[in-house]
Order: sequence, then C-alpha cells, then structure tokens
Amino acid sequence: MADPLGSGGGSGARGRGGGLNACGAPIDAGRLSALVSGTPFAGRIHARLIVDSTNDELRRLADRGAPDGSVVVAHAQSAGRGRLGRHWHSPAGLGLYLSVLFRGVDPGQPVTRWTLASAVAACRACRSSCGRSVEIDWPNDLVFEGRKLGGILAELRGRSELIIGTGINVTQREEDLPPHVTSLSIAAGRIMLDRERLASLYLRELAQVADSLRRAAWDEVARSWLALAPGAVGRRVRVLSPMRFEGTTAGIDDTGALLVRHGDGTTTAVRMADAVEAAEE
Repeated sequence: MADPLGSGGGSGARGRGGGLNACGAPIDAGRLSALVSGTPFAGRIHARLIVDSTNDELRRLADRGAPDGSVVVAHAQSAGRGRLGRHWHSPAGLGLYLSVLFRGVDPGQPVTRWTLASAVAACRACRSSCGRSVEIDWPNDLVFEGRKLGGILAELRGRSELIIGTGINVTQREEDLPPHVTSLSIAAGRIMLDRERLASLYLRELAQVADSLRRAAWDEVARSWLALAPGAVGRRVRVLSPMRFEGTTAGIDDTGALLVRHGDGTTTAVRMADAVEAAEE
C-alpha cells in the first residue's frame, strides 16, 4: 500500500554521495514523436532540458492553448513533486519525467480512475523495458521487489482538463539511492539509457487505457490494474484514518478506492493512500 517503505507518494531517489552514474542524452521531441506515431501524442511532444516540474510546464502550455494530448518531457526537474507536494528528486538524464494533458475529460468520472489507468500504462512500459515483474502499489506507486521505482501525479484543471505526471527512476545505481528506492537499471541488472523507448512504450500504453476510460470501459482498466497490483487483494494492512483498524485488502471499488475487509466480512473503502500501511503478518 502507499508508503510501505517510508518513501511517500511523491518521494524520488536521493543521491547519497559517491556521485551519480553517467546520464543519458536528452530526449529528442522529434524522435519520440516518431516512436508514438498513430497515437494522440504524435506531433505534440515538447522536450525541455530543465523545468521546475513537467506538470507546471504543461500547465503553462495549456494556458496558452496547447491541445489535448500535449506532452512535456524533461531531462531534469528542479522542483519535481509527487502526491501531497512531496519533492521528487529528478537528476539530469537518470529518470523519465513526463506529463500529459487530457482535455475533455468526463467530469463525472473520478480522477482516481485516471491515476490508476496511468499506473497500468507505466507498469506495463516498465515491464516491457526491463523484462522484470514491476508491480503497482495502490494507488499510484510503481515498485520492484518491495522498493519504489516510480509514481503518478494527476492534477485536475477546472472540470474537464487533467494533467498526469509520471516519474520513473531509470539509470541510478544502488549507491545512488536510499534502501527503499530502486531503478529500472537495478531491476534489469544492466544500465538502461534508452529513456526515449521507455517514454514511447508508456505513451502507447497510456493511449490505450485513456481510450478505455473515454469509452466508459472502467471495468477493463480495473481488471488490468488488479492484475498488476497483487497487494490489492489478500494483503494484511493497517488503516490509520479516519478510523483505525486492521483488515485484508479486497480489491478496489468503482471509484478506484481500496477496499479493506474487516473481520466480520464488511468492507471499508479507503481513499487516502497515506492512511494505509502494511501490517505485520
């Protein structure tokens, strides 16, 4: 569940001295656009060397009329953030820092659905990229063998515009990271520098799950999410708020909230990620 390792919904990798490994080259907007040809994102890629955050940069572009499907990808972020405003450490060339603009989002559809759908896309892209079983930790964390790898931040603009930011650690080494954080290179057992391919895999997967949501096919997304989030069913957890109790995870509800089953068989829908932690078996 959220924060089982103390990383927080938006905490990224933090260097611990000794220097970071060599970074990859900046992502090229033209090459990435070609890699996602046939999707709503082709021709709408904005690559930046450094931004405060990709979500904020995309918000500025949206204010100037950027169309649906616009993407900002950055080589580095100076003020990257995750859930609850937590800092996401974004060293140059070591991670994927990317945001997508969706216009015309159904205002009656919970934003949480888009968060979970984006996590599905990111998890699939990571699995394809590194060949390992990356998983989702409810609602928006990407993890590998219990260590945080990435996360999703969805921010609603007005009633029908949504910006979804994604941060994934890619090339960091063990010595670059705290114990509870990992990278795709560590998971794969080799240095992985092709962030353009990872970005293209993610955007192609995102186009598919976004189409499902726009078609009101939430059930498709929910099934996909559950298949990638084994801890969402049958895991013993402790709920801290608004009431304190221990229970067993029992999937997600129609809004994307986590269902936790009490000993008497009843369930409580938990909507605050920070209110759930793993319980001792």
